[in-house]
Amino acid sequence: MSPTTKGILFILTGLLFVTGMDAIAKALSVEIKVLQIVWARYTGQMLIVFFLVAHRLPSTMQSNFPKTQLLRSSAQFGATLFFFFSLSMIGLAEATALVNIIPVFMLIGAALFLGEKFGARRAIAVVAALIGATIIAQPTSGVFTPAALLPIGAAFCYSVYALATRYAGRSEDPMTSLFYSALFGAVLINVMVFFIWEPVSMKAWIMMASVAILGSLGQFFTIKGYSNVEASVAAPFTYISLIMATFWGIVIFGEFPTSSTLIGALVIAASGLYVWHRETRIKKRAKS
Repeated sequence: MSPTTKGILFILTGLLFVTGMDAIAKALSVEIKVLQIVWARYTGQMLIVFFLVAHRLPSTMQSNFPKTQLLRSSAQFGATLFFFFSLSMIGLAEATALVNIIPVFMLIGAALFLGEKFGARRAIAVVAALIGATIIAQPTSGVFTPAALLPIGAAFCYSVYALATRYAGRSEDPMTSLFYSALFGAVLINVMVFFIWEPVSMKAWIMMASVAILGSLGQFFTIKGYSNVEASVAAPFTYISLIMATFWGIVIFGEFPTSSTLIGALVIAASGLYVWHRETRIKKRAKS
């Protein structure tokens, strides 16, 4: 099996775990408070990551970009918070489709803060993705809910996280980034959840443990995937998360996506794939 094939399989496995985690988090949101679910996600990940790096903790804690790590960790925490709250209010497929406007925010952010060009074609992709998000959210209809803005907030936060990662470059050990993201989130959520904690049933504890394990496995396989294949090759496959989220939504919650969700998701995916195509062509020209 080639490294590229192996990398793609790792990424698809990671997406399966992450969307599975999202489905459990949504089911948990009717049992316990959302902040308690976020607590399970980060505290569990912190314990798992600490176990993995305990033998080389001093070197893992050394960062060349401490301020960037703080920005990355804050943005990732915000993305998790926004997305988990959205899952308690709207359908899994709708939330996943809306959060997939990430490439739009990354294009804008890269132009504003990293000095990358922002031409007419990229502007068209941005407008198309926003149209797709509007089709899903239906802001002018009676079915609109402000909760539809939450996954868009998650997409914005994740874009900041991704741009900060791009700024730091490959000189930073991935385990260092994983460690600080888990540490920051675990410390912050433990302070927040202290004031609102409610008793948790044994069933909920098992589901919370599943959130922590699936989330950590999802990140692990994603990191493994991107270590075997270039991001430009892997990018199109991330939109399979839309299919996976729709599957979990139908099987677990009986949520069949509406026609507006399907059309909007296709528009968002098309704009994202166009961005990927353009980025790939630009990189090839730069190398030639």
